[in-house]
Amino acid sequence: MFSTLRSLIHPGNGVILSVRGLKSDLHIKWVRPEKIACWDPKKSGDLSPLKPLDMSKPPLEYQDSEELKTANEYVRKVFSCDFMGRRYATQLARQQLIDKVKANNLDFTSCEVQIASMTANIRNLQEHYKLSPRDKNSRVALKEIIDKRKKRLKHLRTWDYKKFEWLLENLDLMYHPHPPYERVERKKSLRRLTSKWCDEVKSKKTGRIPY
Repeated sequence: MFSTLRSLIHPGNGVILSVRGLKSDLHIKWVRPEKIACWDPKKSGDLSPLKPLDMSKPPLEYQDSEELKTANEYVRKVFSCDFMGRRYATQLARQQLIDKVKANNLDFTSCEVQIASMTANIRNLQEHYKLSPRDKNSRVALKEIIDKRKKRLKHLRTWDYKKFEWLLENLDLMYHPHPPYERVERKKSLRRLTSKWCDEVKSKKTGRIPY
């Protein structure tokens, strides 16, 4: 079907001639698939990014402070996440995800809470890596957290599938099991595309045959 080199022995003197075969008439074009980075949300399964951080709120440890609620504007500004740093706002976003899935107020170590905490860290690092694509340490840390979360999700999927589906819905995640490794090769892909094209032609021709 495709271009090949055929060796022909010339009759008489035994000279081997290489003749290029004819090209295929099939209109099949193969394009190498685009490589998706390990930190990309398409591969990690995060369907939604981290919600915009409200930097005007106080950190998590001062959320229930009655004195801070009645304090003046300047004191509240000093005790805000905008003044104290972005990581305090990230803690608030992490706690919001944990509150969605935790079983009770004393639930700190369950599998669902760990997955929610990792999800907040992953989405925060994804936003950071978009702004700083040369930060190799963040990329390595992001890949490690994604692999850990995938192991936790696999464990939960094995032992409690209903809770697994409920968790994916609440955290807006999509589970991608680890695919078996297969090397991307042009010839192998062209064979599969040709087989698929032949099946389509057969189905079209057999559909026209009257019964």
